[in-house]
Amino acid sequence: NDWCKDELHENDMAKAKADDKKAELSAEIEKLMSDVKTLEEGVQEAKRQVAMSQVDLQRASADRQKENHEFQQTVADQTVTIEVLHKALDRLRQHYDLIQQRAAAAQTPPVAQ
Repeated sequence: NDWCKDELHENDMAKAKADDKKAELSAEIEKLMSDVKTLEEGVQEAKRQVAMSQVDLQRASADRQKENHEFQQTVADQTVTIEVLHKALDRLRQHYDLIQQRAAAAQTPPVAQ
């Protein structure tokens, strides 16, 4: 009879110990599951931010290409303007050189004979 009581007591103690361990493990599982959920949400948010960043990058790239095209067009326009101004300057030089030559010829005193 004492042996039965000892065995029952030992079984009760083992069961209580196992129940405590089970409760600890269940609590840890719940905490880990909560952590997993939090991390999954963080991953989803990070993916969303990456997707938004890629869209922003594509827009910025398109804007830079457009701005570069406009800049190249402005440079081309200014180059043509510079060429036209150089030609106008050359024409004006020729014109004023001719006027200066005529004025010089008109102001030359007649040579005595």
